[in-house]
Amino acid sequence: MKNIPSKWEKGASKFIDFKLMWDSLTYREDLLHNENIILFKDEVKLVYANGGAAIHCFEMPQNDLFDYILSTPAYKEQLSLTILLASKPFRENAKEFDIKNDVKIFNNFINEPVFKWMSSFVLDGFLTELLVIGGAYKRFDRKASEAKNICINFCNSLFEDRYSDVQVYYSDDYWSKWFNGVAWDSTFVIFDSKLKRVWILALTDTD
Repeated sequence: MKNIPSKWEKGASKFIDFKLMWDSLTYREDLLHNENIILFKDEVKLVYANGGAAIHCFEMPQNDLFDYILSTPAYKEQLSLTILLASKPFRENAKEFDIKNDVKIFNNFINEPVFKWMSSFVLDGFLTELLVIGGAYKRFDRKASEAKNICINFCNSLFEDRYSDVQVYYSDDYWSKWFNGVAWDSTFVIFDSKLKRVWILALTDTD
């Protein structure tokens, strides 16, 4: 595990380091055309009839701070994830979330999202439950095992079966106007330490 930089004892320096790190992300739209990702989004749309799913992927160049985050089990630096969602690459490529700027970062959010660590080993099961239960008006109308396979294949398309290389953070907060702010809002930030990728998945529905 890498050592945390001593200068982070000063909050301003920590903020700047995080901002510089997330602003260096490269968007990987090409990875979103995978058939398992498209199928998962289509299935979510069927049960979240008044909402749906949004997914984006970014890649990080060599960065010591990013390596530190990915080497730290259950990393809980809330500020880092907030800055990620207000970063230039995210704002410019995930336009549906309508994040305006990063000058006054916390003004971007209806509510500042709070993330909790989730084991990568249970991610496909968690998504399966959301899919089977469905949204406001629709339920998954086939066997739960089919929903499970859809979610397993979706996760495999993101990080194969390399669960130990992945960290997942989850929030059910209503932090953007893209969400409906009812009972079906979910955001997942998925870090892949091997491929240096960040996946952001969001789901929403309303009655």
